[in-house]
Amino acid sequence: MLDLLLIAALVLLAAFTQGGLGFGFGLVAMASIAPLEGYRFTLVLVAILATLVNVAVLVRYRHAFVWRSAAPLMAGVLVGAPLGAFFATRIDETLALRLLGALLIAYSLDRLLRRRPKMDTGTTPPASVDYTALPFGLGAGVMGGAFNTGGPIAILYCARQAWSPATFKAILQ
Repeated sequence: MLDLLLIAALVLLAAFTQGGLGFGFGLVAMASIAPLEGYRFTLVLVAILATLVNVAVLVRYRHAFVWRSAAPLMAGVLVGAPLGAFFATRIDETLALRLLGALLIAYSLDRLLRRRPKMDTGTTPPASVDYTALPFGLGAGVMGGAFNTGGPIAILYCARQAWSPATFKAILQ
């Protein structure tokens, strides 16, 4: 019973993180629950719950969603997610947790060392589709399928855009 309460508290913390930042549910939930319950159980649990949380956040920020900006990321994710899911069924659990830890460290270093561009005050879409987002979407899809943590790779791209906070959160969903 205590395990269930702890998992519920960690899921709630992950949901608050996602709601406030627009990302982070998978990062918080996978990093905190996987060591307690195992990688594969946590992978399935977080995939289901993250979908619900992402839909809720997207509904909240739907007015700021810009298809032209999201399309290349979405295309990459659609290709990468099945590859990541395939990878998840083949990888050793200890190695998976180590890779997840390395991803978190790399992402944290990137956030510490880079500045975010000046944000747009509106949701002005770009003049054309930015295809440089495709590899970031692919990486996010692979990491999302394998670890439910596609956010950091998508953020490496999105944080360099001059989007409003609402557009940033909407596109990350």
